Amino acid sequence: MIFEAMKSPFVEQIGWLLIHSVWQFTLIAISVSVVLRLFFLNRNAGRHATCLIGMGLIAVAPIVTYLMLPDYATSGHDNVAVQFASPDPSSTVAAYPKISVDNTASFAAPSTASPIVAGPAASPVAAPPVAAPPVAAPPVAASWRVRMNEIVVPWFTTLVPLWCCGVLLFAIRPALSLYTLSRLRRAGLSPVNANVARVLARAARRMGMSSTPGIFESALVKVPMVTGYLKPIILMPATVISGLSPQELEAIFLHELAH
Repeated sequence: MIFEAMKSPFVEQIGWLLIHSVWQFTLIAISVSVVLRLFFLNRNAGRHATCLIGMGLIAVAPIVTYLMLPDYATSGHDNVAVQFASPDPSSTVAAYPKISVDNTASFAAPSTASPIVAGPAASPVAAPPVAAPPVAAPPVAASWRVRMNEIVVPWFTTLVPLWCCGVLLFAIRPALSLYTLSRLRRAGLSPVNANVARVLARAARRMGMSSTPGIFESALVKVPMVTGYLKPIILMPATVISGLSPQELEAIFLHELAH
């Protein structure tokens, strides 16, 4: 059942989507690199916007390509070859005028005005042979597409499952990261002293922030870090808090708030 499913038209569409993604992503990467070098070599805002546009094109290109691919469930990839198959014999004969031979005209009853002359029987007139028209050779582009189908399509039953396994493996990593971050926000936390909280509030005012994120001392982290999107918090190792001056703490807080 699995082997038969690998031969479905959907697998063929995904296979062609992967093939097209190779040159599309390469073209996008080269274009972004050229734009960055020509126009935004020393402008961080322009570099950031260009990279975002490139990432957006990479996300949109597979969707547009999938919508533009033919429906292999109804059309298949053999239509190109069918268009240049041998013509129907009936259509070949119909393309030429029919030759009718009236043999009875040679053996009609003689007129009474003419004497009857005995002689050998006349042989029937044979119809001339009808030559079949030459079969047109397929264009170069069509034959190239047929050749590509013959080479590439059999590999889709291997390429598509490998791609699915790769997607699954890369999806597991962010899931594990989300679990780890959620655990850091719940376990091994303790509140910081008031002096550290005041240093963080001063750093937040310098950054122009309307509110101050939460800060906790964590027994699980080894370096300062910020986590969370809607409700970000700063996690500080105990050794860092106890061993730095207020100015050094403020510099660390400014760095973390910039994230």
